[in-house]
Amino acid sequence: MDKSPLITEDLHPSDIFKGLTDAQCARVVQRGQHETLQTKRTLFLQGDPADKFYMVHRGRLKLSRLNELGKEATIRYIGAGE
Repeated sequence: MDKSPLITEDLHPSDIFKGLTDAQCARVVQRGQHETLQTKRTLFLQGDPADKFYMVHRGRLKLSRLNELGKEATIRYIGAGE
């Protein structure tokens, strides 16, 4: 598990971590998991329990859902730092 100092530095600009000290950000990183995802991997599905959250360090994620006709509708893209 990579606990790079760059990841800790990237937490500060994110709205959810604003106001945390360096030590507090380091604790968040220590407790988290760093994972490199493969393209097109599904992280979770609508209705899954919300037992964790994700922060994009590099790249982007597509947030989408199926519409009434079963077609995928893109809600938004989530970029680095979100």
